[in-house]
Amino acid sequence: MFIAMITPNHKIKVKSKILLVEDEAQLRNSLRRGLTALKGELEIFTSPTAERAAKLFDEDHFDVLVTDLILPGMDGLELIQKIKKAHPETICLIITAAAEVDSTIKALQYGVDNFLKKPVSINELYLCIQKCIQEKQFHRQNQQTRQNFIDFLNSTPDGIIISDVNNKILFSNDSAAKLTGFSTDELANLDITEIIGITPASENIGEKRNPALNETTYKSSINTITNKGKNKYIDITPTRIYWYGQQAVIYNFRDLTDRLKIESQMKKATQLYQSLFDNIHLGLFRSKPGGKLIKVNKYLAKLLGYSSKSELLKVNTADLYASADRRQVLIDQIHKQLSVEDEEVLFNKKDGTQIWISLSGNLIASENGDVFYNGYIKDISQQKIIKEKLEISLERFKFLAENVTDAIFIITPEGEILFYNKHAGYIFEIGKNGYSSPNLFDWPDTTTTRLLKFGLKRIISGRKPLRKQTKIDLHNKTLWLDTNLSPIKNREGEIELIFGISRDITVLKETEKKLESLSSGLEHRLLQELNKHRFQQQALIQKSKLESLGELSSGMAHEINQPLASISMGLENILIKNSKGIDGAYLESKCESMLEDVARVENIIDHIIDSEDK
Repeated sequence: MFIAMITPNHKIKVKSKILLVEDEAQLRNSLRRGLTALKGELEIFTSPTAERAAKLFDEDHFDVLVTDLILPGMDGLELIQKIKKAHPETICLIITAAAEVDSTIKALQYGVDNFLKKPVSINELYLCIQKCIQEKQFHRQNQQTRQNFIDFLNSTPDGIIISDVNNKILFSNDSAAKLTGFSTDELANLDITEIIGITPASENIGEKRNPALNETTYKSSINTITNKGKNKYIDITPTRIYWYGQQAVIYNFRDLTDRLKIESQMKKATQLYQSLFDNIHLGLFRSKPGGKLIKVNKYLAKLLGYSSKSELLKVNTADLYASADRRQVLIDQIHKQLSVEDEEVLFNKKDGTQIWISLSGNLIASENGDVFYNGYIKDISQQKIIKEKLEISLERFKFLAENVTDAIFIITPEGEILFYNKHAGYIFEIGKNGYSSPNLFDWPDTTTTRLLKFGLKRIISGRKPLRKQTKIDLHNKTLWLDTNLSPIKNREGEIELIFGISRDITVLKETEKKLESLSSGLEHRLLQELNKHRFQQQALIQKSKLESLGELSSGMAHEINQPLASISMGLENILIKNSKGIDGAYLESKCESMLEDVARVENIIDHIIDSEDK
């Protein structure tokens, strides 16, 4: 699986076409999507075979070729050999295993630019491509500068010949060929002493093989022998230089009449070189093994906090290193390997502060035994601080992520799973057959994958983050998951990553179910108790009513008995009076009294009826 934790801070800005050659479809698609996700100015193409890749190169131009070593049919080595032969400027990267040593050595002979050890991450591949493109661009610029210098040498009317320390001619311009009578190809097979009629060393310096090693320049009027056997009186000036990384001597042949003109041109060339040396954004230096600085540029002086180059030249390199042990390790390494590259070193500045620099350099040994260090440094303090903070943050995140019971994972907008903890691997079965691809959209269609794909598309479309509870079957068990997906955006508001967390809420769901069941039982029992209580209450009310009615009846009977007794006595009196003769007034009085008693009885009866209704 290819896991990428962080996206690079600097995108590739040079428009480049990349061809990925990989026979495994999933890996090929993963690499393509990963590189595309990191954006930059890359245009990604793929091929499953070397034969198809070679055909694509015939039809189109590609800046970078990334190929696996082992391929069906034509292998990666044969492809690189073929591409380098037809397109030497193409950057060729090869993916290889540590065990494939013989093939790796053979690849070096074919001109491979870099190696990527299996397994390779998307970030590692991207950074390797970025570095190669930058180096190629720098090389092209350097080549262009050299070509411009050669064009300049060819444009001058003076003869220019460059020889190595053994006097073998390395370069000659058209004017030198015209002056000597030899072609430039013929000059390339000659010794400089075969061109100069009288060896300057024998007359003036005392070192017959190479006068430029003892003097910076040497000027003398001498005779030059041509291939036609004729001599021409000229002025020759040898100067010690570095030519393509080696010590050399440049001989300037010119007529005495053109001396001032040529000196002016050489002065401009020197100024151009010095301007490039001083203004390039690299700290350039040359030093001796004892630590004495011989040459520095302005940028290096400024980088280390010195006011001028001359002030920095007074400082011993040993005082620049924060660690003497680290300096000794680099010295031992450069003497053993003849060079160091991109070594991270802590340097002291003039004001006592320290900066992290990237140091590259090589060892130069002259014929007379002098040894020099040539090198350059880059300020990487800010990158170092950011890298250290990032590493600390990542370690903390990994520690926390691996020690929680929740499933945590990070996905790209394209579905690439960049990170997942152990619990996520268990829940989503990452690594299981069918789930081995690092891309979510290559996984089988299941409840969990559908949920993640839906949430991913929902966030990319600009809708709200996803939060959903889902029931799944996993490892012969039924689980409930509470899943949250949220976007992580950059400063421009673009979605770069999606952070996901999935929590197992099975116990919570089971507890809720038990509570619902318990609640339903309690409600049933409560209704029973309420009905029982209501029945008992109604019985008590009825009993109370009956008791009240009994008391009322007793009272009512007493109240009724009084008027009935009065009526009874009144009737008896009327009967008695009737036997003796009833007085009308008396009868009328008694009847009115009995009618009042009857009305009283009726009121009592109505009151009883009203009480019964209530």
